[in-house]
Amino acid sequence: MQWLVLSLLLTVTACDSPDRSRSEEPARRPGEKEGSFAKRLCLTRPGASEPCVTYARHLAFATGGLRRDVKAATTRLRNLCEKKVIAACTLLGEWYHFGSPLSRSSAKARYYLQQSCGGKSPLGCTLLAETIMGTGASRDVLLRLFTIGCAGKIPRACLRAGQTTRSIGSRESLWWFEEGCRLKDPASCTELAVNLLETHQAGTSSRAMKILHGECDGKWARACYLLSSIHPDSPRAHGFLERSCALRFAPACGLMGRRNIGAAKSDKERARAISTLHLACHQDDRDSCLFLAKMYQKTATTGSDRTRVIDYLVRACLLDHLASCENLFHYATSLADPLKRRWTGSLIRRGCDTHLIPHLCFLASILPHPQPPR
Repeated sequence: MQWLVLSLLLTVTACDSPDRSRSEEPARRPGEKEGSFAKRLCLTRPGASEPCVTYARHLAFATGGLRRDVKAATTRLRNLCEKKVIAACTLLGEWYHFGSPLSRSSAKARYYLQQSCGGKSPLGCTLLAETIMGTGASRDVLLRLFTIGCAGKIPRACLRAGQTTRSIGSRESLWWFEEGCRLKDPASCTELAVNLLETHQAGTSSRAMKILHGECDGKWARACYLLSSIHPDSPRAHGFLERSCALRFAPACGLMGRRNIGAAKSDKERARAISTLHLACHQDDRDSCLFLAKMYQKTATTGSDRTRVIDYLVRACLLDHLASCENLFHYATSLADPLKRRWTGSLIRRGCDTHLIPHLCFLASILPHPQPPR
């Protein structure tokens, strides 16, 4: 994989769109929506690639006055990509990478994004780097790809470059976050503020707080959450935490739910806190999942109660929470119901096979071998 990306970077060639004709574009008709206009240009102007990519995008999401047809949109983009239309390769790679409107596929995303990056697409190089993260690619390769993206003014590329350099303790991360923040990326600005706070230099703290307040006012949930944690005893801290949770930031909702459930003075307040924790768990806050599992485990008396405990433990375990995996194993083996034990064992094995989580694979190896029902 690594040599493939390196060779691709070294042999980047310009793959221009075949649409070089810059004659007068026909005007949009009165009341004609963008998707319909792009369709008309695509079907009536042979070799016009840009309108065809726009047409495919609207076709896939049923926007711009078009009816949804993902298969037709994908076929059109695939044909354009084969003709070296880089925008089409980029869009296909993006769809496979994010799993919308097509099913997520790392292999297909990588295939199209390699062509996109080879055609000098900053977004293509950024997404390509994301697809190969965690597959053995070196930080140097990732950083080179993110550098191409950041130079092309892709904010997430600057953010990723900063995160990549920070992971090796490099002070260069500040520069990358600055670049992303200049492109008005709230995530980059927030990371910049965090790094400034960690430097403990004169003047940086006030600048960092100003950035966080600005991003929180701009409804960036993580900035509000950080403001609540910097001065947790401040009268405004709870307000920042509530704002962050209202913006559906799972760690904020989880923390608020755990605090509120301990301070609940009525069944209504307790139910509201549990609802907040449930929301946080389903937004992948593993601490909330484990908290709910332990809470219900204390009072579980019926089969549905035990199923709920297992559900929360499985959610937290699949988020790579070691304590939840261990609790899941011990709880599963303690159940008297053999069907429940078999079901939980199958969940553990499936989690190992599908997600390759080391904790789950270890548990699967020591689980009793499932016996066929008699």
